[in-house]
Amino acid sequence: MTLTVKGASREELEKGTNTFLEKCFPNHDWAIATYCSPQPTIYLMIRNLGNDGRRLHIPRGQIYEWRKAFAQALQEHGVKADANTRYRKKAENTEAGASNAEKPSK
Repeated sequence: MTLTVKGASREELEKGTNTFLEKCFPNHDWAIATYCSPQPTIYLMIRNLGNDGRRLHIPRGQIYEWRKAFAQALQEHGVKADANTRYRKKAENTEAGASNAEKPSK
C-alpha cells in the first residue's frame, strides 16, 4: 500500500500512518518505509497472518474504508486530508492530461 498526501511533512505523514495502523491493524505486524522526494511517501507492508493466526480478509469496499481511516488519522495530526476513490483520482489525472492510456481511441 502506498500512502501520500500533498503538503504533509514527513513527520506528520509518519505519525498519521502509525495512528492509522494502530487503529486498523492492531493484530498484524507491519513495516513502513519513507521516501521523501519530491514529496513524502510511505510504503507500507502489512503481514497477512495476524498475531492470532487469522489471515487478513479484505472484503469489497474495504480499501476505501481504509483510505477514510487514513485521512482521519492525518487530520488528528493537523494535516488537511480527505479520502478519494481510485475512480476520482483517475478521472482527475485524465482531465489534467496525466494519462493518455485511459482515453478511448478514435
